[in-house]
Amino acid sequence: MTLFLCTCKKENSNPDSVNQNEKIVYITNEGAFQHNNGSISVLKPDSSQITNYVFENANGKPTGDIVQSIGLANHEGYIVVNNDNLIKIVNLETFKEIAELDITYPRYFLEIDTTRAYITSGSMQGWVKIVDLQTNKISDSILVGNGPENLVKSGDYVFVANSGGFITDSTVSVIDVTTDAVIKTIRVGEDPIDLTVDYNGDIWVICAGYYNAEYLRGESKIVKISQSSLTVENSFDEGKEFDSYESTLLAISSDKKTIYYQDSLGVFAYHVNGNALPVSPFISTGTLSGIDVDPSNGDVYCLNSGNYSSGGTVNIYDKNGIFKRSYTAGIGTNGAYFNY
Repeated sequence: MTLFLCTCKKENSNPDSVNQNEKIVYITNEGAFQHNNGSISVLKPDSSQITNYVFENANGKPTGDIVQSIGLANHEGYIVVNNDNLIKIVNLETFKEIAELDITYPRYFLEIDTTRAYITSGSMQGWVKIVDLQTNKISDSILVGNGPENLVKSGDYVFVANSGGFITDSTVSVIDVTTDAVIKTIRVGEDPIDLTVDYNGDIWVICAGYYNAEYLRGESKIVKISQSSLTVENSFDEGKEFDSYESTLLAISSDKKTIYYQDSLGVFAYHVNGNALPVSPFISTGTLSGIDVDPSNGDVYCLNSGNYSSGGTVNIYDKNGIFKRSYTAGIGTNGAYFNY
């Protein structure tokens, strides 16, 4: 209660154009399954202003069913609408829709350069779809593992976490962006879901662990992949076997030297040169649906989806873990994307 009483915020339900010269944070709100109420919120941290339902306000129609994520490229936004099997492309100045892409079970978008992007796709056998950013059409596909989730770029390689989707997997696919081909498959841990890149260019992967017959998770792991050798360099057991809680969230500090991940106790902070995972949380929180970090100042965004019938919340902490402010976003808040 003390946190929310101290909160300083402004909320705005009216649409307004977005000036790309100011700091903008796009908040994704997945919505309730099959209720067609996923949305995007626009947060302006310098003015402490949030505008919800920007796509609806600009286009007069719903964003769609399960807004998984959003990608940013060439002043356009690529809204990944998972259950509708669509990518909705918008002008980031006005949020007017430009085009749509039909993609089966899309998950995450990554800009490779000014001409192309990758999108993960597939609930079982997985693909990375290549998007021509000049035409906004799919130009090709790359076969990867089962249920590909998030993906990151380090040097000339893109690393894809193959979560298994509705089946199983325990690998990361490595794509050479100069050839758009998988050059290696690295075994990491059961159900890799999220990943990030540190200041050395090395890749960190969080693995949730497989479900067993009683729907309890296997052992969660955090795995480090060397960017130079493309091999697993270190592995830490993060959760206990048969723990019902799954660790699926991963982010990195603005200096790229500290990774943040969530356990049932809260958000933990681990320096990438450390020898062991911490035993106490950096920030004590309830269950989160997303963790992201402001690259300009190191603020940690802790996202809570809420009860899927009213707005979720965006709670912001500074780089020292001190609470700053909170905002109410759309239904099922799950991610923050920084356009600066």
